[in-house]
Amino acid sequence: MKVNHGWIFLMIIATLTIAMAGVGQSSTAIMTLDPSEVKDIDPGGTFNVDVTVADVSNLFGWQFLIRFDSRVLRVDNVTEGQFLGSTGEETLFVGPTIDNDKGFVIAGATFLPTVSWPEEGVTGNGVLATITFGVTGRGTTTLRFDKDKSKLTTVILENKVGIDYEETNGAFSNGTPEILSVSLIIAIVVAVAVCSVGAFYLIRRRRT
Repeated sequence: MKVNHGWIFLMIIATLTIAMAGVGQSSTAIMTLDPSEVKDIDPGGTFNVDVTVADVSNLFGWQFLIRFDSRVLRVDNVTEGQFLGSTGEETLFVGPTIDNDKGFVIAGATFLPTVSWPEEGVTGNGVLATITFGVTGRGTTTLRFDKDKSKLTTVILENKVGIDYEETNGAFSNGTPEILSVSLIIAIVVAVAVCSVGAFYLIRRRRT
């Protein structure tokens, strides 16, 4: 049987090309919260959550908007993480804009271009920012990224463009909401008792 060496050579080249393309293909970046879940902190307490990024390539800037239930949490502060500036380039931290009535926080950072942008961005995994939350009540709330207002960016030919990414939301819980206060419960019990006694005497007077 005659072997077609030319055909075998072409098949090997095609296989190697496909394999190399697969190796060179970058993973989708992920923006997430660490820890992803916080529990059992009483009202009056505080905790920190890191906004992190993983598997990102050539990052030049970032922004996030995170929503939360203002009946359960408030945001006290946001500080920039070290990841974007880890290349030694100067960064501009924008924000934070905090609205504890509507329940959201916005922050961002970018490289500062001088004559032009730096030659390359930062690649890998790291902390973008740290959010300090204060606990205002009892309940459960999602710490949810607003995808329309959150983004990762790179620079191509001196123009900023978005980086595709996935986001993973977080959560906080510390029990069921305190719907009724102790004083309100006592007032309700007294009112029910007074109404019951009044109804009892009214019925007796009608019978007599």
